[in-house]
Amino acid sequence: MNNQEITRELQKCRQELLETIMAFDNSQFNKVPFAGSWTAGQVTEHLLKSSAGVAEIMTGATETAQRPADEKEPALRAIFLDFSKKAKAGAAILPGDGPHDRDQLYAAFKTVFDKLDPLAQNQDLTEICTAFPFPTLGTLSRFEWLTFVTYHAHRHTHQMKDILHKLNS
Repeated sequence: MNNQEITRELQKCRQELLETIMAFDNSQFNKVPFAGSWTAGQVTEHLLKSSAGVAEIMTGATETAQRPADEKEPALRAIFLDFSKKAKAGAAILPGDGPHDRDQLYAAFKTVFDKLDPLAQNQDLTEICTAFPFPTLGTLSRFEWLTFVTYHAHRHTHQMKDILHKLNS
């Protein structure tokens, strides 16, 4: 995948996520849809916590890749796009109890994507980012970090659509 393709994917992901956030009214955004579930606000906070530092990772220390830049894409796909599997979030990216402000989280996500879009368009995506290893996978290329953001956002956009459906049923 080249810079244009990953940029298109990132923009598509951005639009779908932001539209999904705004599909909730403020009271729905903080309602638990069923026992054991996060609220849409908690899902959004978790996603924001996990994505907010990616631009800094991508502009931090890098090294020339000694492997294909997309080598870890299948592992990322398996982790985030298999909706039948539930994963446990690490302590650093667990959401708080809320209440969560939908408009504030929406604006924060716009800022995250505003930082990532030009990086996706203009950086060498084959470089390996060494500032922060991804849990269980190690260092990722810039391409793989962008893939993580899109797959993780896709996963949780899907989850939020399910939450909205349950709340509206």
